[in-house]
Amino acid sequence: MFSVAHTLRIIYILKVLMINQLYYPIRLIVLTCIAILTIYVQLSPAADKKLKVHILGDSITRGKKQNYSWRYWVWLKLKDNGIDNLVDFVGSCSGPGKGWDSQHDAHWGWSSKKILKGLGEWAPRFKGDIALIHLGSNDMGEPDITKIVDGYREIVSVLRANNVSVRIVVGQIASWKPQRDEKVAAFNKELLTLKELDTKASPIRIIDLAEGYDRI
Repeated sequence: MFSVAHTLRIIYILKVLMINQLYYPIRLIVLTCIAILTIYVQLSPAADKKLKVHILGDSITRGKKQNYSWRYWVWLKLKDNGIDNLVDFVGSCSGPGKGWDSQHDAHWGWSSKKILKGLGEWAPRFKGDIALIHLGSNDMGEPDITKIVDGYREIVSVLRANNVSVRIVVGQIASWKPQRDEKVAAFNKELLTLKELDTKASPIRIIDLAEGYDRI
């Protein structure tokens, strides 16, 4: 098992790699690794216990046969650093591809409301130590942004009902077309209100994944 000092060193290296790298998937990969490793240091789990990481998302997170999505690169980054043994990705789905820890709950075309509904079944089953949430792209048709974020609040409640010490990481979304820029920016700003739910036992971190994104 890696020492706290070793793990902190890896966190530092990942941060250095991120300084001049604003490419959206890479930011997501590196920031996720940092979140996982930072939480590992905070939890200091027993040597025989892996951190259960429950990823909730849509098609960006699910990926496909030709594109394994950022989840694969997170796992590979952890593996390359010899620390993939620290985590266990959990969820009702797996893939794409084989030969890596690909469990998740990311679903093509799903809104946060549909994820919330599914979470009623998934959360009691998996009881993740860490929940990584990257949703919202399929919610942009909802005229009231506050309603979308209220759904996020319900997701937090369900996660905590099944694990009072779950660590929650929420990724803001990037705008994929100019017509959505204003609404996405408003949504990302509203997501910051989730910080109100932050507690010592179950911290919430909001990650900026929109800055520097180039959709070209």
